[in-house]
Amino acid sequence: MRDNNQSGVWRTRVTDLVLIFREALQVLAPVAKKARINYEDDLAYDDWDNIAQCLYSNIVERSVRSAAGLNEDLTLPSYAMLYERYEQNALILVLHPTNASAERVVFHSFASRQGAFDTVVGVVLTGNKRKVGVPLWEAPATVARFGLLLGSSGWPPIEEIGVLI
Repeated sequence: MRDNNQSGVWRTRVTDLVLIFREALQVLAPVAKKARINYEDDLAYDDWDNIAQCLYSNIVERSVRSAAGLNEDLTLPSYAMLYERYEQNALILVLHPTNASAERVVFHSFASRQGAFDTVVGVVLTGNKRKVGVPLWEAPATVARFGLLLGSSGWPPIEEIGVLI
């Protein structure tokens, strides 16, 4: 993570933003559990979903919207929500060594398989539609990279941004 706070701009990578969000989930999960709010995939309900969405909105979405040169009207898919069509004007893509194909994998969530939030979960797209009959894509979060895709043809994804602070 870069800490270049010159002239009110924080130079950071999209990967760092998503991993800061993941760290916030890991830190907050035990506290939520004390309040009888479960975070485990099969036990989590609206309370945890609301907490996770709030963290995602304020750590990832707000930073992306505040990036120099980007439009504040950018919309990203909500955290851990499935859509039939991904028509938002921006997407967080998973750039991962195990995704050797040219398929676009949109960041969906983090899951707990061996440890808390150790797995990144993505949605495989065909164009801007969720690929029919394909399960959610999963891989270890420790080696994942993330990028910001603007519009349907904004390739390659943006990996570093300057957040206005």
